[in-house]
Amino acid sequence: MGFFAAFAASAAVAAPGACLPVVEQGWIRAAPPTAQVYAAYARLHEPCGKAVTVTGARSPLFGAVQMHETRVVAGVSTMRGKGRVVLEPHGVLEFRPGGNHLMLLKPVHAMPVDGHVRIDFVLGDGRVVVGDFVVRADAP
Repeated sequence: MGFFAAFAASAAVAAPGACLPVVEQGWIRAAPPTAQVYAAYARLHEPCGKAVTVTGARSPLFGAVQMHETRVVAGVSTMRGKGRVVLEPHGVLEFRPGGNHLMLLKPVHAMPVDGHVRIDFVLGDGRVVVGDFVVRADAP
């Protein structure tokens, strides 16, 4: 199934006319062809005026997608998994280097620079928000 056909199929998960968060500026840091872990970043915008809980993420091109947070404590950078994040009404949640981000594990193949990857964000009510992520050699 092509990307846009898959996009349309996933977008249909929400009821017609339902207001959903929007994934903006999605990108994945390029890695060597043998990499088993990639990092992804984006902005998740909630335009509907209602708090939304993101309970996870997934992609057909990775065995697992995990939400993580990087923190610096006493000069030491640590990373920990986040089971869920809340997107406030009309808020923006940044997935960026050095903060919240997505860890993409077990790729089905190497991700070429300028390639596109679909990542679905799963909401607490079961709806799915589809994001288009571009593989980039450098941060945008």
